Amino acid sequence: MICTIGNIKGGVGKTTVAINLSLTLASLGQDVLFIDADRQRSGTDYFSKRAEMLDPRDLDLAVIPLDGKEIFRQVPKLSRKFDHIIIDTAGSDTGSLRAGIVVSNMIVVPVIPQALDIWALEETNSVLEEGRAVNPDLAVKIFINMVAPRGDIYDQIARENIPAIMEDCELLTARIVRRQAFANSLAGGEYILESRDDKAKDEFQAFFEELLGTEIMETA
Repeated sequence: MICTIGNIKGGVGKTTVAINLSLTLASLGQDVLFIDADRQRSGTDYFSKRAEMLDPRDLDLAVIPLDGKEIFRQVPKLSRKFDHIIIDTAGSDTGSLRAGIVVSNMIVVPVIPQALDIWALEETNSVLEEGRAVNPDLAVKIFINMVAPRGDIYDQIARENIPAIMEDCELLTARIVRRQAFANSLAGGEYILESRDDKAKDEFQAFFEELLGTEIMETA
């Protein structure tokens, strides 16, 4: 699987999702490549810190930075060497996002249930429509991310409005609540399934299983 995590709107948790998705797949014994296509290189920084703080051999995962045209050139070759490639993109309309859309099997679009974030999906959808003209088999999966702990009404409003903007896309039932455990786990070089917050772990597990149709083993 080649999966891009993308949304033109910044601050929606793309890198956090990409890191946790990559490490969860690696925990299941998959060979995973994390491509850092965000020039801020936050993902690269995280994995460097993880290697310093924990045993770098604990999970089989490779990390490389690639941008724009290099994604076009390198990803088809790299896909023969890895079970999964996760591409983390910046929060803007970049060549890397467009390249990721074209080379991927799936794009995952995290959305915060707030008006500005929902309206911004129109621009993201325009870029996706252009990309799907080249890659018509691309699966587009949207999920509600960083929900306020008592934000059920905002979740509901988002679910009522997103399908009208993002047609021919799948809006996942699973959602991820904004919990401090996500920031704390990354700061400690861990990922969410290594945290002690059972609610956060359960929410991410539900998201992962709905997204990929794969159950997380008890040892993950």
